[in-house]
Amino acid sequence: MNTKVAPELGRKGASVLRNRAALLVAAQKVLARLGRDATIEDFAVGADVSVSTIYQHFENKDALISSAVLSAFADWESWISAQVAEFEDPIVKFLIPMRLFVRVENTHPEYAALVRNNLDVVSSQLPLLTSGLANNILSLAAAGAITCDHIELRTQNLVAVILRVMQNCLENKDFGATKADLSLKLALEGFGIPTGSLQVAFAAPLHR
Repeated sequence: MNTKVAPELGRKGASVLRNRAALLVAAQKVLARLGRDATIEDFAVGADVSVSTIYQHFENKDALISSAVLSAFADWESWISAQVAEFEDPIVKFLIPMRLFVRVENTHPEYAALVRNNLDVVSSQLPLLTSGLANNILSLAAAGAITCDHIELRTQNLVAVILRVMQNCLENKDFGATKADLSLKLALEGFGIPTGSLQVAFAAPLHR
């Protein structure tokens, strides 16, 4: 049985994906500027398309907003992953992204505005947005790299602290990098993280 996709169908599928990606980028910019109060017409104007074109890709405005937020976080996480590629210690690779995450204002101002103006959306998407973090903790625990009890509860508390620290960094100019790092260190107490790894991760210079 021949399962190859016809060239014209492959091109059409690629075009649909490109158009959808362009809509998401445009939606992210609108959300960063207007927040959740943006109308579907605002998104259409921002993407320079018709409202009907948006509905060809997304069921409704909420679906567009959720997809735009998730897409932004996926791109952001890819960038963060590239920043820790030089480190071999898996715990350091686990810790540095937290420091970068709460410094989004410095690394990705456009995503900072997106988060600042859509905290309710970000909060509602936390299970998806933090699934990688939770899986990483479980993998480190299974490998014996970290040792702690009540790992699920500790992970939930850590996620809440990370979100709150990021919010403080975005909304309070007096809440600087030193307080952000200290807050993260306090939230990590009890995870049984080796002191050496902790020191390396929090002493490492962060790229912008």
